[in-house]
Amino acid sequence: MDILSESLPFIQRFHGKMIVVKDGGAAMKSPALLSSIINDLVLLSWISLSLALVHIGGPKINSWLLRLGH
Repeated sequence: MDILSESLPFIQRFHGKMIVVKDGGAAMKSPALLSSIINDLVLLSWISLSLALVHIGGPKINSWLLRLGH
C-alpha cells in the first residue's frame, strides 16, 4: 500500500501528459531487462498515462557513427 500512496502524486501530476521512454538498445540484449521494461510500460498504460517508446539504437548505431566520424 505504501507504494501506491507514494506514487499517487506522480500519477496525478503526469495524468494526461505524454511520457517518453528512451531505450538505448542495450535492454534488447537482456530478456529479463526487456521484460521488466515492458511490464512497467503496461502498468503505466493501465493507469492512463500516454506513452511513447523511443528506440535510440544502442551499441551498433554508436559503432557506425564512430566509423562515419560522428
